[in-house]
Amino acid sequence: MRIRRNERALRTIRNLRLRQKRYSQKIDILCRDIVGVHSEFVEKLSILTFSLQFQESLLGAADICGILDSAAAFFPRNLQGTAAAVFMIEPKGFDIHFAGSSEQFAIEKSRFEKWFTSQVVYEISRCRQVCTLEQMLAMGLQAPPTALKHITAAAVPLGQIGKAMGFVLLYRAAECPFTPQELSRTAAAMPALRIAIGRIQTGMESRVHSSVVSGQFLPS
Repeated sequence: MRIRRNERALRTIRNLRLRQKRYSQKIDILCRDIVGVHSEFVEKLSILTFSLQFQESLLGAADICGILDSAAAFFPRNLQGTAAAVFMIEPKGFDIHFAGSSEQFAIEKSRFEKWFTSQVVYEISRCRQVCTLEQMLAMGLQAPPTALKHITAAAVPLGQIGKAMGFVLLYRAAECPFTPQELSRTAAAMPALRIAIGRIQTGMESRVHSSVVSGQFLPS
């Protein structure tokens, strides 16, 4: 009789331990889910904050050059150790915008004009995702290997308003590659830049149209 009672007690203990193990596993899964959701929320909030700050930095610009200068200045301030250049497709090729007009930027512009052809700029601009340095090289980027050993770079397309517009080139020292979070935040900011440029272009077209209608551009 005592043996049977002991057996029942052991079975009860085993069942309790098994049940406790299952509960512990469920709690672990729940905790991991909570941590995952919290991390995802924090990252989405970080992306939103970054985008809003970028949009605010463009508000004081009155023309396209001002907008592009503001954009080129924003990323070095908010991505540690980063330099930025904005490539814009032009009717006869492309133009490169930096923040300010220092001698260093003139050197950078001259260098990039040798590295990037109009076709490469167009191919990058029409992409629907961030382009890595390796992808840009596959598209035809003509950068010397000696220079590439010292930098890491990524191109973030502006998106399209009827046609490809351009992209933001981010670059810095090779030992500090861009993180997925940094590139996601930059990509999320591009609609604000695209809309700001489109708004200025639309305003310019409206003024030209109004001048034509009013007869200001008619020959005397």
